[in-house]
Amino acid sequence: MRTSTVSKTTRAATWAASAPTRAAAAALVGLGLCGAAPAVQAQGMDHAAASTEAVPPFVMPPVKEDPNPLIIQGPAGEIFRFVRTGASTCGRYLMARATIPPGAGPIPHVHHWTDEFFVFPEGGFTLFLGTQLYPTVLQEPGRNAPKDHIALIQTKPGDVFYGPRFMIHGLINNTQVSHDMYYIWMPDVPAASILNYFKTVGTVLSSPDNPPPIDPVSKIRFVTEATLFGINQSSDFFQYVADTDTDGRPMDAFRNKQLMDMLTSVGDGSNCTK
Repeated sequence: MRTSTVSKTTRAATWAASAPTRAAAAALVGLGLCGAAPAVQAQGMDHAAASTEAVPPFVMPPVKEDPNPLIIQGPAGEIFRFVRTGASTCGRYLMARATIPPGAGPIPHVHHWTDEFFVFPEGGFTLFLGTQLYPTVLQEPGRNAPKDHIALIQTKPGDVFYGPRFMIHGLINNTQVSHDMYYIWMPDVPAASILNYFKTVGTVLSSPDNPPPIDPVSKIRFVTEATLFGINQSSDFFQYVADTDTDGRPMDAFRNKQLMDMLTSVGDGSNCTK
């Protein structure tokens, strides 16, 4: 796998220098004027570039599961247990506890309708995070937009990372045993729920035990039907990726606090206010 030789110092300077570009891009996205714009450099959007302080491991608060949570086997090998949905989180988020076998996980893709948190209580994954903005589903890296530079981050127990919409991300279990993690997608409302995607391309299970082999057709639909749900999903790692580095990226205390506040402030959905 190719790797970049750009130093951490140079990359940090790039993050800071690209702030005006990111602000302009965000304004254009908000106005709906980015349809044909080129990919825009977006490093540092997660606040982490501004801080070098160590962030303590994230401790997942107690999660009260919804009644009868849906269990779905995803085409990328995950077994999702959707423990909270927008119905009980006032539309703020969808949460899944996922068990991911060795070598499984979603390869690079871009969400256009949802932001995402990745919580790794056990570590054991390599997380892929991009550096560019792809503001619409019509912009596909490697086809009509530039490929991206991807950071390969080795996760540790208690790590949390944030994946904003319009940016490439993905992950793989790079150990020899299955590991659990949490996905949190925001928002989870009828018009923009990623749960509909997994219902369409995955397999609903009655139990997570002894799942069947993944249907090859599901793997095809995982890619071909993704755009219907605001997602660009690659079929090969380097389809969207120009090069990689292993410099890593620091966790972000701001995002950790944001996640904790969200998980502990939403009740059972019976008192939602607009």
